[in-house]
Amino acid sequence: MKVYGDLEAAKLQVVGSDPSAGATSIGRVTFRSDLKQARIQIDATTWAGLGSGGGGGGGLRWNPVDGLAPINGEENGELVYFFEPSLGNKLVVWLKVPQSYPGGQPISMYHSLYSPATANNFKMQTASYLVRKNTDATTSTVNSHVDNTGDITNTVANQYREFSTEITDSAGEINSIAVSAGDLIRVELSRIAATGSEDTEDARFVPSSTEVTFA
Repeated sequence: MKVYGDLEAAKLQVVGSDPSAGATSIGRVTFRSDLKQARIQIDATTWAGLGSGGGGGGGLRWNPVDGLAPINGEENGELVYFFEPSLGNKLVVWLKVPQSYPGGQPISMYHSLYSPATANNFKMQTASYLVRKNTDATTSTVNSHVDNTGDITNTVANQYREFSTEITDSAGEINSIAVSAGDLIRVELSRIAATGSEDTEDARFVPSSTEVTFA
């Protein structure tokens, strides 16, 4: 880290873009003038915003899509949704980008599922649609980003599996449009065909375990 001035009033190096990273500069801290954000180099290639991490969990409410709704029920004392293979089941949630979001940071979503099967694969996908505040109609699907988990391979019956999907790209953008604090993002969750042998059991999605992060 470069420090300017007396320690009582130290200033971070002001930069307009992230400097080149390297193993010898891990821990370096700068101030991005364009993002209005202090950033730290966390590994040999990556910069992350200081204090920019965020998360949300059980307060999110997933809503079923008419005609494509997965069956819901109770298992182990918890509400779960049953995503059947090859039926295109779909749930939707609206995310409000928090006022603390600094911009330029990737937004990810973490989910939890399990299946009674002891082998084979299932795969989940999110499609994200950006609705910019004071700009877009709530029905807009112009700017979208799609990501999937890859094959999730069962090894134990009812094995707890956590996976994440990207809501934005690595630059905090959807379709090259920057996401800003106060925007809405419509997220659709669905089950898609696995690359390998398909699990014929229903994948149990635990909605209360959803977590959204940015960092």
